[in-house]
This record gives sequence, structure tokens and C-alpha cells, in this order.
Amino acid sequence: MQQKSPIVISQHKKSPIVISQQQKSRQPNDAATSSDQVTTTSPVPPEQSSDSASRHLADELLLQAEAQKSIIEDVARLCDVAEALCSAREENFTKTFTELPVWASKPHELMTSLYED
Repeated sequence: MQQKSPIVISQHKKSPIVISQQQKSRQPNDAATSSDQVTTTSPVPPEQSSDSASRHLADELLLQAEAQKSIIEDVARLCDVAEALCSAREENFTKTFTELPVWASKPHELMTSLYED
């Protein structure tokens, strides 16, 4: 008896339908004269089915995690840019006060006089 490779007709999440072609052995009581017969094999055992489903779920979760990682990296870059902008603005704001003409002449005396009042 010679067996050919199985042919998958429909892929279902829980149990794919697999058809294999087998050569039929001739028996005296058989009325059919065909040498090929198409038979349906039993569904994939639950262990293999659950392994496949688990593998598929793990792949999907991995893709989600990679997408989330990418989003987090983008947000981190945006935060770095925002922090740099805030630092530059703060520096410019501070610079406007430290470069006032009042500070040009003896800043220690000015601070002392302001403190005493």
C-alpha cells in the first residue's frame, strides 16, 4: 500500500481538515474498481492543536510587545526633545535677568543693600 502526502483542504483553528489519498487494496468482495480512494483523516490531536494555538498567540503577543517598545522609544525621544526645548527656554529666561544693566556694577554691593532693606 502506497500513501501520498496529505492535502490540507481547510485550516480551522481547532482542527484542520486533512485529506490523504491512499491506494486501495483489491479485495474479492469490493465492487469498486478504482485504485485511488479519498479518505478523511481524524482531526489533529488536541495537544498539537493547542501547541499551534499557543505558538500563534505567542507570536501575536511578541508583535504587540515590539510595537509597544517602538512607541515607548518614540515617546522617549519626544520627551528628550521637549526637555531640551525647556532647558533652552529656561536658560534664555535666566539670561535676560542676569544680563540686566543693574548687575554690571558691583553685584555684591547691590545684593547686600537689597538684603539689608
